[in-house]
Amino acid sequence: MEKHVIDRRLEVLKDEGIEFKCSVHVGKDIKADALKNDFDAIVLTGGATVRRRLPIEGAELKGVVQAMDFLGQNNRRVDGIKDLGEEILATDKDVIVIGGGDTGSDCIGTSFRHGAKSVSNFEIMPMGTPRAT
Repeated sequence: MEKHVIDRRLEVLKDEGIEFKCSVHVGKDIKADALKNDFDAIVLTGGATVRRRLPIEGAELKGVVQAMDFLGQNNRRVDGIKDLGEEILATDKDVIVIGGGDTGSDCIGTSFRHGAKSVSNFEIMPMGTPRAT
């Protein structure tokens, strides 16, 4: 998602009275009881920042890229940072995303925005059942 869209949404949420406390370790930096006393509702959102090793032969070959490296570099590119090291781009490539959830979905979307030739996704979880509307 474009950074300006995220920034705008954050501003709307802040204007509605939501407080964001990033990089806080509940139980270490702040006690859970203090949060329970000060707030009516608490949402803890821990994101994956440590890669999981892919336990298959060839996982370390050139062209096999970890999601957090791919997405992190793309975020720096969008922020206008020029020194990215070896560029990781999906442009004109056949891309396979192994895994799902938010991170897998972000990799899929980013690959399409890069102009990938094709994008395939392999996921261990079963496909969701469409809901009636």
